[in-house]
Amino acid sequence: MAPRDPGREPAGALDDVPLDPDWPDIDAATHRFRVDHSVLRRVGNKMAADAPDYREGPGGSAAADKARSLGAAWGGWEAAAPLQAAAEQAMQHVVEVYERLVGEYEAAAQLMLHTAQNYADIDITTQLAKLLDNAQSDGRW
Repeated sequence: MAPRDPGREPAGALDDVPLDPDWPDIDAATHRFRVDHSVLRRVGNKMAADAPDYREGPGGSAAADKARSLGAAWGGWEAAAPLQAAAEQAMQHVVEVYERLVGEYEAAAQLMLHTAQNYADIDITTQLAKLLDNAQSDGRW
């Protein structure tokens, strides 16, 4: 993780979350971990919007599944039948892996959206706790 650059932080950024002193490769006294939940939400929404194109678009698994049978390319050459069967089996595996990959991509999009909401909730809770602490220390509570 690169050192924090306050000049590159968005305007009005909420307080950072201090790291434990034993955080790997980070000097907790000078660095903090901050999550911009709006960026997570934008990325998650973009991924979720793109996922149907990966599943159903011209390069999607449906198109690859249609291309799986290469029968016409092999003609009637009997000696090529085992090679044709192997090529079709390989294509089937490619389609299955692609479908799994798209499923994981969709799951990652949902995880980003869920994580963004969790961080937004944490930021709100942290700000409320800070306000209550300040109110109590000022004697307004």
